[in-house]
Amino acid sequence: ETWFDVEGATEASYILTDAAAYNGNRYRCYVTNEGVDIYTTHGGWTKAMAASTLEPVTIDVETARTLPVAPEYATLPYQCYTYIGDSISWGYGLDPADGHADPNLVCARIDGSFTDLVGKILEAVNPDAEVHSAASSGGRMSDFRMILERGLGVESPYTYPDDWFGNRNAVRTIALREQWPSICEEIRKSDLVTVQAGINDLSSLLVNALEAGGVIDVEKLTSISDAKDVADYISAAMQKLANSPTMLTNVTRTFNQGVLELRKNSEEVIKDVTLLAPDADVLVVGMYNATKALRVLPGSGFSPILDLIGAALVSLNDYYADLAAKYDNVYYVDVPDASTIYQPGTTVLQ
Repeated sequence: ETWFDVEGATEASYILTDAAAYNGNRYRCYVTNEGVDIYTTHGGWTKAMAASTLEPVTIDVETARTLPVAPEYATLPYQCYTYIGDSISWGYGLDPADGHADPNLVCARIDGSFTDLVGKILEAVNPDAEVHSAASSGGRMSDFRMILERGLGVESPYTYPDDWFGNRNAVRTIALREQWPSICEEIRKSDLVTVQAGINDLSSLLVNALEAGGVIDVEKLTSISDAKDVADYISAAMQKLANSPTMLTNVTRTFNQGVLELRKNSEEVIKDVTLLAPDADVLVVGMYNATKALRVLPGSGFSPILDLIGAALVSLNDYYADLAAKYDNVYYVDVPDASTIYQPGTTVLQ
């Protein structure tokens, strides 16, 4: 392959190929002036090639955009792409293109996010392609149902009561919801839309259920600032849950009732997107199941909660796939299992 050094880019942004062969496996790799770094599934960087093995060619960013597109992407017809989602679509942990890592920034295109990479492929195929973000860290299906029903002019649009999750960053939650006119207009002119959300809904439903079941006190928990004290509080609460079958039954019942509403919200979001953009291809992205990879200490009390979340994730992904199958232009996209990310033996608190 040919390796390129892009002028003006930071070292960490030298993403020049999707994969490289290394010990019989293939990994995403980054190129620096010192060689090729391979990111392995075990974490950390492994120096796989010496700089002497490279013959770097220096090009500018604009030239880089004109490099040939992989054959499987070269005929993509899309002119306008809008992505709906939470922190995974938004690009959590990555700096916005303007360099300001504002935690309350919503609907920004973040360089290096998977949605940004999709956009770059489309722009390489068609320089006039438009890419629009309707994503936000903390975004929930409930938020997007509220947004889309307002855009469609529903007489009595959906509302979701304020809870601990929305209020933990009320500025960001309000900012996302206030973007409904522009989000809906961007979807209307799109021929490709991705929808990726739901994990934040599950998080809020779980905490709401734990509080309703008397397992935790959200107000007290949120008042604790020290990380170790938070961990100790959660550990004690989970031990209390593990020792009370009645409490676990009540939490499970409340949580599963909330999951039914999440299903309904997901159904309405997909339907609303197809109403706003009837000719667009819509990709519904599944949720990664982190619980499959997490291992907990025996007797810690976390296992029942992981079982509860894990079962919900499996059922919701199946539900997303079934929803997509009801439409001619909606497709479900599965995601890799999280066991490819976390090492065996990783604990919940880690």
